[in-house]
Formats: sequence, C-alpha cells, structure tokens
Amino acid sequence: MVESRAAIAREAGQPLSIETIQVDGPREGEVMVEIEVNGRHFHGKGVNTDIVAASAQAYLKALNRASVEGNGASTESEPAHGV
Repeated sequence: MVESRAAIAREAGQPLSIETIQVDGPREGEVMVEIEVNGRHFHGKGVNTDIVAASAQAYLKALNRASVEGNGASTESEPAHGV
C-alpha cells in the first residue's frame, strides 16, 4: 500500500476535504512518478512489460500535465545576468 493525498467529496454540494488515503502501489510493469515544476507536483503513470519504456511513459505524462497547466516544464536554463 502507498500513502497518498486525495480530494474527498463526502456530500454533494459540500466542499472537498483533503485527506491521506491508502492505495495499492504499482503492479508489475507499472511505474508511477511524481515531478515538481515551479513548486507544483505532477503525477504520471506508465505501463509496459519493458520497465524502461514504462518509466519513460510515466515521466512524459507527468511533463505533459505540467506543460498543459502552463507551468513552463522547459528544461532550458535561464540566461545569466550581469556576466
């Protein structure tokens, strides 16, 4: 089991509560990753019999989520100032 945080709806029309829950961990051939971009966390999941391919899928899904959110998932460094 893996500990995770989730938004839980207890009643319709009521605010969501953020709670810690237990979920099954990844199964064989399944990779789950979490990346941080500009202080925000994004998750990705990949499934493949080749664990390297599953890892790449998971990482790309997390990067795509970060990109869609407009959080600048670029790996380019900022230019140096005052050089």
